[in-house]
Amino acid sequence: SVKNVNTGDGTAGIGDIKLTSSTMDMTGGTVTAATSGTRNAGTITLTTTGNTVYVGGGGSLTSSTTGAGDAGQVIVTTPTLSLDNGTITTSTSSTGNAGGITATVGTVNLTNGSNVSSNSTGTLSDAGDAGSVTIDASGSFTSNGSKVSTSAENAKGGDILIDAQNVQLSNGTLISASSNAPLLPDGAGDAGNISITSDSNIFMQNSGPINTYKNIKMAAMKAISRTLRNARDLEALGLLFVALTSPQ
Repeated sequence: SVKNVNTGDGTAGIGDIKLTSSTMDMTGGTVTAATSGTRNAGTITLTTTGNTVYVGGGGSLTSSTTGAGDAGQVIVTTPTLSLDNGTITTSTSSTGNAGGITATVGTVNLTNGSNVSSNSTGTLSDAGDAGSVTIDASGSFTSNGSKVSTSAENAKGGDILIDAQNVQLSNGTLISASSNAPLLPDGAGDAGNISITSDSNIFMQNSGPINTYKNIKMAAMKAISRTLRNARDLEALGLLFVALTSPQ
């Protein structure tokens, strides 16, 4: 396990965590950056130059804040990102903001209850916002019984952006952006938008809900196939845009 935890105050952030390898296997391991003071938590950066980042067996990458400092980002760059009962998460329970999660990858495979999420659990009026989740895959994005989500109790939720060659969501996979905060004219309590785009196909089979109180955009060049459990499994309070797009 690798930890970088700050409990003090000050103006400077704490150090980042940068791990680079040809292959990275985190079976049951943890990488954690956290702050409980006014300093920001460090950014977690994982890079593999040739093969897989594997997070399994309850392993996790986590950046969090319980203070006024912001949580750090989690950035993963790898040809293959595989989560099998693994977690990548950023969070805030106080006034600091949660960090964003960015995965720039070849392929993504989420299985066995894996979770990629950014959450704000603070309930005070100045609670920090959730971060965004961005997954940019040159190959496939596959999720089987797993979750990609952002949420906020009393703050702004984060956006979810998934861009891949092929997208497959199955067996209860949940894609959700939510906020329980009051809707305000300046958007301070809004949930995030969800955007899922594919250069080829988007396939959903017995997946869980794809929902947000904002907008959902789904676009594919070839086909969008849905086998949903019920009509409410694809729901947006704002704009729901589902379309096939032609190559330029």
